[in-house]
Amino acid sequence: MRVLIVLAAIWLSTPLWAAEVYIFRHAETESATVTDPQLSATGQRRANWLAEYLVLQNPEYLHSTDTSRTRQSIQPLQQRTELEVQHYEPTELAALIEKIQQGGVHVVASHRGAIMGLIQALGGDLETDIDDSEYDRLYHLTVTDNSTKVRRLSSEPAHPKIVPTPFVINPNDISLGQYRYQMLFQDQPVGEAVWEYAQDQSGIHLQETTRLERFQTEANIKVDLETNLSAGKMTFGGTFFGSPADISIAWNSSKVKGHSQIPRQPYRPQGRVEVDQDWPAGTMERSAALMLAHALRIPEPDQPYAFRWFNTYDATIRDIRVDNLGVTEIEQADGSMVQAVQLRLLGGAPSQIFYLSMERPRKVLRIDIINAPWCYQLIESKHNN
Repeated sequence: MRVLIVLAAIWLSTPLWAAEVYIFRHAETESATVTDPQLSATGQRRANWLAEYLVLQNPEYLHSTDTSRTRQSIQPLQQRTELEVQHYEPTELAALIEKIQQGGVHVVASHRGAIMGLIQALGGDLETDIDDSEYDRLYHLTVTDNSTKVRRLSSEPAHPKIVPTPFVINPNDISLGQYRYQMLFQDQPVGEAVWEYAQDQSGIHLQETTRLERFQTEANIKVDLETNLSAGKMTFGGTFFGSPADISIAWNSSKVKGHSQIPRQPYRPQGRVEVDQDWPAGTMERSAALMLAHALRIPEPDQPYAFRWFNTYDATIRDIRVDNLGVTEIEQADGSMVQAVQLRLLGGAPSQIFYLSMERPRKVLRIDIINAPWCYQLIESKHNN
């Protein structure tokens, strides 16, 4: 009888199925402003490194979304293994999970958000989100019907690190007044955003009003900052993609407190999140940083710097890299052409490219959302400088 009990216990603890899963984000791309970019030279080197490493893990199944950047990222491995690449939708992971649960060794080429969602769906513990600037994370999951172990590895070339400096602007560089932007989705107008800037003895005052009827968004954001940026408060009210938004935080040079309620990624805590955490010196709230991007120092080409921002949507602190992409010519809303400085804020979610006027104080002429079909186009401005 005792033997039968022991055998039953062993049988009950033995997994019914087991799988090894290697998941990586697509490698670096040539362009950040087109919908389906190709891999860059750095991205191709990473794809080759991944193939050399992963072929030694004896993969049995290859999976990829049907985009150029993911297909090209897994192609060197496919050529080495001669396995068929099975495509899946990053927003519909059920079929992919079902295949993984049949067992075997799987390699998955994916995207930032889909990776975190897949790890959660397979029962893995979540860590920090993959940032827009990160391409070197390689996750190894050992998955059974009763447990999931997650190991984070790194591919080559290594993710470059820039030590963040304090968020600094010159108050005289702020373009005071009102700026109205037409918002485009897939090159079609879908709404407007109005940014307002004021400054007085009490500090710097920012306000954004965004209305996107098609996306059920009517957002009102207010930020008040001390002139030296050492303290401030931010509120966000209205609706955001069909759900109520309620954010209210205040901070000083060492602490941020308040609450945040806004729709988040499905693998993140939903509902109201209480905020009470340390605030590293020199950090800036995300909405304020975006509205003040035009007043940031423009770095020399190939000499980027970084600062920290606090993302009020998910209560995380991120490093934001600032790059000068050079001067280009862009078309304005009235059809005229004008030169603009391209300033890229890489990191957080999503990253953005600001096209700034040549004259100072600069104004934002256009914003492209990196790897997303969104664009802000300036259509009217009223200067108070």
